[in-house]
Amino acid sequence: MSAQGSEPSRVDLARIALRRARDKAKSAPSRGPDGRRSPPEVQVSSTNGRDPAPLGGVIQRLLVDHAWQRAAAGGVLLDQWPAIVGAQRAAHWEAIGYDATTGTLTVGCTSDAWATTLRLLEREVIAQIAQRLPSTRLLRISVRRSDQSGFRR
Repeated sequence: MSAQGSEPSRVDLARIALRRARDKAKSAPSRGPDGRRSPPEVQVSSTNGRDPAPLGGVIQRLLVDHAWQRAAAGGVLLDQWPAIVGAQRAAHWEAIGYDATTGTLTVGCTSDAWATTLRLLEREVIAQIAQRLPSTRLLRISVRRSDQSGFRR
């Protein structure tokens, strides 16, 4: 409680809400034998329930149902990196990884000069990626020199 009297502080209210949410989650019935909730079922047949569904539709539904769109978007970004930045820059900048939770792309550079160039052009590169891959949430680029990234050409 706050020092002023009977009204709880914001921190106290947050703790109370968290405790209630945890209690509610503990009391919710579990569906699986291991205590975990089972994932939502994926429809693998067409509208009449008997014909197989197209593979692309099933994969798209899996991406949506399991919220894998961001991870898939990161894979597309890494795959299309040379086309986005151009052949000359791609020869010196290697897209190493993408963290969908933080929106960070890690790029390895062949030299300090190329690392500095990328740092200077970071906003421009992020804008190019946003234009070409609107489903990819990119907030920043983490620049690594070749000796830090293991980048070899």
